[in-house]
Amino acid sequence: GVYCSLVLKRAIPETTKMMRFIQVVLALLLAVPASAVKLEAGSEACPDDSSEWARYKTIVCDMREACGCSETLCEQDWCNGYMRKWKREFGACSAKPCPLTAAEAAKVQG
Repeated sequence: GVYCSLVLKRAIPETTKMMRFIQVVLALLLAVPASAVKLEAGSEACPDDSSEWARYKTIVCDMREACGCSETLCEQDWCNGYMRKWKREFGACSAKPCPLTAAEAAKVQG
């Protein structure tokens, strides 16, 4: 009687904590957008001849030079948010490298 009562009083809060933990984990998993899942470069989810790749090159790749962007950071603050937003939006296409700009090609040729 008394022992069962003590066990139940301790077990119920532990069960509640576990349920809360499971709810939080599930909420976090559901909150991650599908586009945030990184795909391998060259993935067929964004083939070179697709209209999505053409849009990506226009919206993201063409802006790199204007914004002065490197792989991870842009010279102009507003460009950082712009690039982050569009790379997330394009998902698989953002895993592919942008074509070289004229300036980048000239550096490579030396």
